Amino acid sequence: MQQTQTNQKIKVLLADDHAIVRGGTRMIIDNEPDMVVVADASNGEELLRLARQIHFDIALIDVNMPDINGLQVARQLKESQPAARILILTGYNNPAYLQASQEIGVDGFMLKDCSPMQFVTSIRMLMMGHQVFPKINTDNIPSNLVRPSRRELEIVRLAASGCGNKEIAQRLSITERTVEYHLSNLYSKLAVNGRAEAVKNLYERGWLADI
Repeated sequence: MQQTQTNQKIKVLLADDHAIVRGGTRMIIDNEPDMVVVADASNGEELLRLARQIHFDIALIDVNMPDINGLQVARQLKESQPAARILILTGYNNPAYLQASQEIGVDGFMLKDCSPMQFVTSIRMLMMGHQVFPKINTDNIPSNLVRPSRRELEIVRLAASGCGNKEIAQRLSITERTVEYHLSNLYSKLAVNGRAEAVKNLYERGWLADI
């Protein structure tokens, strides 16, 4: 019997921090005659390292992973390998994740409650050059949501590391009042009430990877 050669299959690079989910996803893909998982990772750093070492066609990335979340990984991967096809897979039906994924420029976005048939069909569609995105419910996204400026991102990154306004001002060579202004403006843009919420919001969207 003639076997399908590995180099003729769609090569998938998989990242998910849950071993059971990762194993089940690998099984679904490997059971298809035209695709194969060439490597899998349990976190974002590992996936980025594998992406530099292994030839792959599609990177399948979970959103919530330790250290670097999936959106940040996707952004870095798109910057280093613009031609890479990326499919975001998540268990959270969060319109903000979808919006952030589209802004990053990934090729597809799927929820983990999809059927195996929908899943593998989406991989094939991506391989043919199509994009796969569900319809977004914009009712759940604040209408005043505006992308933060680079300065605002610099300030919130320092704030997240534990710096107070005075230290942030010294590091960026600006006044404390300017720091307060940028933070206030950022909170308004994100519709949040403080630093912790702002950091969580920006982290989930992958925007903190910009700086």
